[in-house]
Amino acid sequence: MSNKRELMGVKLIDLSMEVYKGMMTYPNVAKPVIVEMETHREMAVSIGTAQYGIDEITNHCMIVTGDHIGTHIDSWGHVKPDAPRAEGIPIELCYGDGVVLDLTHKKPGDEITPVDLVEAETN
Repeated sequence: MSNKRELMGVKLIDLSMEVYKGMMTYPNVAKPVIVEMETHREMAVSIGTAQYGIDEITNHCMIVTGDHIGTHIDSWGHVKPDAPRAEGIPIELCYGDGVVLDLTHKKPGDEITPVDLVEAETN
């Protein structure tokens, strides 16, 4: 599935990251824990569809994660207890104009310098 959407002449690019067991995280942040509670077959049995010949249905997982995993929005709530957390940030502030720069020549962990950005912008 493409991460690009066309909406009323505006191209939206989804920059979010998939959350999965073992994913890379910020240093000292626990990785998400994903536990399958019931398989597709077990769920069909537990909710009763198996008796009607539907022996596989949705599985059932428990996901435990911290607030610094994958794509997220930091908020003042991290440093100011009475400030809104991410759920208090209006969705209108979560998108806007942007520029796509090709830095695929960089390796994971390589520094991206101001010069790299200027060069990518001119290409």
